[in-house]
Amino acid sequence: MANITAEEKSSQKNITDMFLKHVKDRTNTKVLDLGGGTGSVSQLLRNQLQFKGEIDILDANMDMLYKASKKEVGFSNILCHWIGDSGDLPLRDATYDVIVCAAAFLPNHIPAPAIKGILKVIKPEGLLLLTMRLETTGSYEKVLQDNIKQLCSEKKLELLDDVKYTHFSNSPNKFNSGCFVYRRN
Repeated sequence: MANITAEEKSSQKNITDMFLKHVKDRTNTKVLDLGGGTGSVSQLLRNQLQFKGEIDILDANMDMLYKASKKEVGFSNILCHWIGDSGDLPLRDATYDVIVCAAAFLPNHIPAPAIKGILKVIKPEGLLLLTMRLETTGSYEKVLQDNIKQLCSEKKLELLDDVKYTHFSNSPNKFNSGCFVYRRN
């Protein structure tokens, strides 16, 4: 993988590990790589996990999507879209079996309130796999976690699994993150 940060690498490894653990059908499953950037997670799904299903990628950065298009992933759709607070996506409701979102729920990336609208494109009983920092993002992380707690209390999401990990563990700038698997109810 070229020019990825240690944070992205940890996020990618954890999200692909969770995908391997929770997605049993690797042929007929439709995946959205949300905030997918250069397509590194999609590439891992295809090449390391031998995922044969459909993969769409969505990101706001056309240059990154261009790089993703050059990888041998075989995207069904490459979508350039800026996600606003509403989380509305240019996609039909209940389209995807799984959304993977690694290192994109961050300030100046996907807005924290967008989680509510994003859920609409996941099929009922579908999965949302996401990574997020558990500290260092100030009010952003609190808003994101509060929105997720609300969705869980409203029975719209159900936490299935999570793993915590530390970025830059040998540095004074280390911080904790987590990879979470939710089912849309």
